[in-house]
Amino acid sequence: MKKIIIAACVIISGCANDIVTERETTVFGTRVVITVSGMPEEQAAAAIGKVFNHFRTMHRRFHAWREGELAAVNRAIAAAELPINISAPMSDMLALSADYGARSEHLFNPAIGRLVALWGFHADVMPDKPPAPGKISAFVANPPTLQDMILADGVLMDIHPRAQLDFGAIAKGVALDEAREILRSHQIHNALINIGGNILALGNNGGSPWRIELRPATTQPSLGVIILKDGEAVATSGGGERRFIYQGKVYHHILDWRSGESASSTAAAVVISDDAQNAGAISDAAATALVIANQREAARILQNFKISVALRLFNDGEKKTTAPMEKRLQR
Repeated sequence: MKKIIIAACVIISGCANDIVTERETTVFGTRVVITVSGMPEEQAAAAIGKVFNHFRTMHRRFHAWREGELAAVNRAIAAAELPINISAPMSDMLALSADYGARSEHLFNPAIGRLVALWGFHADVMPDKPPAPGKISAFVANPPTLQDMILADGVLMDIHPRAQLDFGAIAKGVALDEAREILRSHQIHNALINIGGNILALGNNGGSPWRIELRPATTQPSLGVIILKDGEAVATSGGGERRFIYQGKVYHHILDWRSGESASSTAAAVVISDDAQNAGAISDAAATALVIANQREAARILQNFKISVALRLFNDGEKKTTAPMEKRLQR
């Protein structure tokens, strides 16, 4: 069965006389590119540097398996050493994740880090075979969510005892939203922030809109081009990057905690959010949930997140797009 991987490719176009400053780095385990239009290069580069430094701080804090605050919180949960004081960024991430978990009917579920680790995806090198079926069934018998978490005044009071936090399905989206605020604080209002295919647009590119091409990372043709409006974020989610093949079957890191295994029907999802505060985070979490969801669940999730522009690709080659996405795709 052929896996379809969606890549968001940035198309840079604008006035030839407009100043465009672009810088890139590697963080969150992926390539990060920020493009600023219409600002003096020195001012743009300084602001981009501030964003990159912030991303590195986030990466250390929220890394799922290396030492940092998240690792310390997970140790406290495992040792039943709650309540525990947590930083404001950690508290904000947990509160947002609990909200989005509820909106997604917990298909976006940052509490399943134990399952992710069981599969071997908490490592820089991919596993070569699935875990023992008995271990999966033991997890599924008592799966954690953030539904009953108690969080108050920077203190994590209580959480499911088997929870192990993993913010891999939302951290890049949150980073987009925080980058937007940093750039705006430096008087930058025309920029494109690209974190490994999670993209947020500000303003325009020298009077021309920011344009994103959606293309399967194969020899297949482009799905089309999307114009991103000011403040919109697009997220793509799929099992193409972190995966392995065992006995002819593909296993990937987007896990359905109800079965304990990789989501099996949807190859990829593309979501655009225009939320004024959390477009990046919403698009990131919702895209992950849509890879796991069935058709009815997907419809409810889109409604709960107030998302109208979305696309889902299935492993059998079928494609489902919402009417607003169909109208905006330029082929």
